[in-house]
Amino acid sequence: MSSQDKDEREEKPLFRTLTPNDQTDRLQYRSIAIAAAPPAFGMMGPRNPLEQMGTAFPGPMGFNIASKKSAGVSKMPEAATAPPSFGTRVDRTKYVNVTPRDLPPAPFRLELHTHFHVKLESTQRVCGIVGIKLCELDTDFEFKADKCKWKIEYRRNAQRVSLNIVIFKTSKDEYVLEVQRREGDITALMYLYHELKNMFRRSQLLSDKTSTTNGVKRAATKPLPKLPLSSKSIQDGVSALKGLLESKYEDAQMQGVLGAITMSTREETRAGMAGLVPQLVLLGQHHNSNVARLVSVALSRLCDHPQCRQAFINSDGWQFIVDCAAGGSNVKPEVQRESLHVVETLCPLNMSSQDKDEREEKPLFRTLTPNDQTDRLQYRSIAIAAAPPAFGMMGPRNPLEQMGTAFPGPMGFNIASKKSAGVSKMPEAATAPPSFGTRVDRTKYVNVTPRDLPPAPFRLELHTHFHVKLESTQRVCGIVGIKLCELDTDFEFKADKCKWKIEYRRNAQRVSLNIVIFKTSKDEYVLEVQRREGDITALMYLYHELKNMFRRSQLLSDKTSTTNGVKRAATKPLPKLPLSSKSIQDGVSALKGLLESKYEDAQMQGVLGAITMSTREETRAGMAGLVPQLVLLGQHHNSNVARLVSVALSRLCDHPQCRQAFINSDGWQFIVDCAAGGSNVKPEVQRESLHVVETLCPLYHDELIKSESAGRVLKLVQEWQKIEDPRLKKHACNAHRALKEAGVLA
Repeated sequence: MSSQDKDEREEKPLFRTLTPNDQTDRLQYRSIAIAAAPPAFGMMGPRNPLEQMGTAFPGPMGFNIASKKSAGVSKMPEAATAPPSFGTRVDRTKYVNVTPRDLPPAPFRLELHTHFHVKLESTQRVCGIVGIKLCELDTDFEFKADKCKWKIEYRRNAQRVSLNIVIFKTSKDEYVLEVQRREGDITALMYLYHELKNMFRRSQLLSDKTSTTNGVKRAATKPLPKLPLSSKSIQDGVSALKGLLESKYEDAQMQGVLGAITMSTREETRAGMAGLVPQLVLLGQHHNSNVARLVSVALSRLCDHPQCRQAFINSDGWQFIVDCAAGGSNVKPEVQRESLHVVETLCPLNMSSQDKDEREEKPLFRTLTPNDQTDRLQYRSIAIAAAPPAFGMMGPRNPLEQMGTAFPGPMGFNIASKKSAGVSKMPEAATAPPSFGTRVDRTKYVNVTPRDLPPAPFRLELHTHFHVKLESTQRVCGIVGIKLCELDTDFEFKADKCKWKIEYRRNAQRVSLNIVIFKTSKDEYVLEVQRREGDITALMYLYHELKNMFRRSQLLSDKTSTTNGVKRAATKPLPKLPLSSKSIQDGVSALKGLLESKYEDAQMQGVLGAITMSTREETRAGMAGLVPQLVLLGQHHNSNVARLVSVALSRLCDHPQCRQAFINSDGWQFIVDCAAGGSNVKPEVQRESLHVVETLCPLYHDELIKSESAGRVLKLVQEWQKIEDPRLKKHACNAHRALKEAGVLA
């Protein structure tokens, strides 16, 4: 290469993109300018050239900086051989004649965790601060002046996110700034959100009074005022939702459908939402089942209005709703219910006046819609709203907690034997039930080696893992087993993965989860709780109980104190109202309707309602009419429904009238098969079924002996002392004693 070519090449600046391989231990930038810019620190940290605008930014951001031209350019020093400095990135947007829109009234809702309030300064200053931070974070953005909105593409290391930032003006003379995720990584979005919020805090423009902790403990968001709806605000809301529904991103479409559901809860908005119906019909045939499922809910609400019904019929492809209403193996129950509701609203369009009069005379049994009472929670079934409350020390209590000594520790309740109220007077010593001891984990945690923690991009569950000291594996696993027995869980241990598969019940809450132990590179274990299905509150309770167990054992590596998740005030206990025969009859009638439903989730709610209602002694006599339907559901193909039925029958058969109704029901012998156990019978089902057999033995032992599985049950009962599980052992012992007194066993 000639010297002239070399000189020409040196004079040309090099523009290139840094790759992740250049500097992996620091933040990567899209352009070399930000990484190479010389730092300039003032009173409040690194300064951006936009801060050099002087009077354009009054207050703490006003700096009088000398012009860079004063240094001259005639004589080049020796340092000129260094790569040229291109300066830092500057936001060239002119934020003039920009007016933020008024905050839309309810049912519009801001993103819960990604908005904050700022003082009512000049719009140019507020927008300028946003622009400074977006340049500082090296984002690609486009500003929409008519909506006061930024459309942004942000990259943070290997994380990418597409988002919008919008500024609204509230009725309290302040601005509210909202960050809306469209697609991509949530952690990158939250980082940008907190950086932007801290920028406004340093500028003394933040209205919120609490200090930032980057998302850990944050104050409750400020309640927004409820404003009356105008035709302009409805039109703007519909326009915004239409933009989301027409988006190419599935999560934006999801937000649009959810917004349509929320907006449709107010009667005055539905007439203006007819324009959304064709796009909803199109999304109803979407390949994403989650989007399609929500579309059926939205159409179910909108088609209650005549204009929306007409728009629905005029849409292309609306017939898909009929296919969904017909059901099938690939149609979820919720989709079928909502689709059938749409068909229901479309049917009576051409009805004669005589038919209308006859229809008005007949009582309507239907599901509550959002139009009935918009200011209170709506229930899918009447059972939840009508079920009588049963409250104890720790909230609503489930009859599973009333099993006495079978639940050691915090769940142990000493309940007097119900046979103490019997006809014959027994000696005081005989009334006390025999002690079967507490449940013990018989698993041998030997030759168990936790796996190494997988490298990135594998990530642990954010809020449900903790680190423990590197003690012997047998001791760490033993502590987990002790707590799982104490919480009365059903679990299975996989030694090759050092993993427990668990079924946990707390009150009426149920959850399926895994617990896994990994070994980290810092010579410690990390224990992770993974939810698979069920109630998140039950999982968090188990997680904190397990973590406290390790803290008491002085094995916890974390130094922070436990707060059981979020600090919240205890709920006020509801008063216990006396039950009348009318209220019991109404509750039983509602439960019977659910149990006879053809939908499995309605049947599930009916069984759960029967379990809850049976916790009070005075209600059981009136519940005998439910027993035949429960026996029928006990032979259901859905294992979850059948499992809960055994719990309900176990409670009801403590009452004489329910026992009589059980024996008179067709197919009651299935309970004996379940009590005998087997590879296809879950431990909980066997325990509850054996409890039913135990209650039937004194009076109905002849009928029990005639059942097919009687031989296996008799063998189990005779060998009750060999049973390891104390919960099953208790029921087998009581059944053995009852059969012995009846003369069936020698």
